Amino acid sequence: ARGLARNALREWDVVVVAAFAGAAVPVHLLTRESFEYYLASLAPDGLLAVHVSSRHFDLFPLVARMGLTVGLESVWVSTPDVPRHQSQQAVWVLLARNGRQLTALMSTFKKRYRELGINPASIRMSRTQPVDVMHVPVWTDDYSDLFSLLRRLR
Repeated sequence: ARGLARNALREWDVVVVAAFAGAAVPVHLLTRESFEYYLASLAPDGLLAVHVSSRHFDLFPLVARMGLTVGLESVWVSTPDVPRHQSQQAVWVLLARNGRQLTALMSTFKKRYRELGINPASIRMSRTQPVDVMHVPVWTDDYSDLFSLLRRLR
């Protein structure tokens, strides 16, 4: 992604990365180079949505850190199981250039949940503070550490 001309890529309003729910993690999708590519693919007010539901790995800190590395702010979103709406529990990291956009999106989620008759308190959301993820090493095409993201056995 390094050195890509801004007009060489189509700009998307939303880019979704959803390849991490299984036991295997495609590490190459979590590197700085990949996030530079995602950023270059986003419209100026675009949203990057990364599905990080995983039983085995805690991907949220890494995704938030990689977003910060390329200039994106993030929000962590966890939605509950809602069988009547055929929706399973999911965890997402939503990233945008503009933090106000993320704040507005959080309000929209709560409003939509109320409209669907779902308790808005059942959706958990949290803005990522840079200090909370700065300790996470930046992954590159030459460096990654999947072992550090393993969930602890309880």
